[in-house]
Amino acid sequence: MAFALTNKVFATPDDTFVPKAHFELADQTAAVNTDTTIVGLKWIRVRILNKSGKTNAQTVSWAVRVGTGTGVTNPEVVATSPTYTFVTGDTNLTWDVVAYSQTGFQSFNITPTNSAGTASYDVMVDCG
Repeated sequence: MAFALTNKVFATPDDTFVPKAHFELADQTAAVNTDTTIVGLKWIRVRILNKSGKTNAQTVSWAVRVGTGTGVTNPEVVATSPTYTFVTGDTNLTWDVVAYSQTGFQSFNITPTNSAGTASYDVMVDCG
């Protein structure tokens, strides 16, 4: 314990992961484009819950992009999920990611890629 306390060379700000913006978007079936109206955000935390629309051997993946303007201007890809293949009996799939922008952002885009069918998913996003 003493080692960790005496060798800590930086202080973690209290508000490091306190979000400046929070969004919950239910029953999405296509790309989500959202303007946070806050310029200069640096991190994004995304939780996607794929609820329905996929059957055996169908796949889904997601990409998270952020942009400097209201419409994901100059998009920067900050995260991509692996491709998930559904098997018989799968019901829900959850994907969590925390990603960082090098330039800062104001808006974000979450795009699903489906092999077949249309996935229905909920999205929860925190930005700071």
